[in-house]
Amino acid sequence: MSDIKESDKYFPSELQKFQFYDKYARFTYEHGRRETWVEQVNRVMDMHEERYAKYMDSIEDEMAIAYNALKKKLVLGSQRALQFGGPSIIRKNAR
Repeated sequence: MSDIKESDKYFPSELQKFQFYDKYARFTYEHGRRETWVEQVNRVMDMHEERYAKYMDSIEDEMAIAYNALKKKLVLGSQRALQFGGPSIIRKNAR
């Protein structure tokens, strides 16, 4: 439950939280619920780390900055990446 409480602090309004859980959060059978904001950000950043693994030594600092900015919603990633990010995009890049 701490993941849910941690993620809730990134939504200034209930409407934003509803939109996220309704439109973008995936259902995870592992947890028996929809993923939280922090879990989604981790999924998307893991996808990028996997995709750009050969460059990670040179961009590790930038990735950390991007992770924190995305988590705090100072920047917003592609909506498709947030919705489908992870194995789906890696399998079929058109997503």
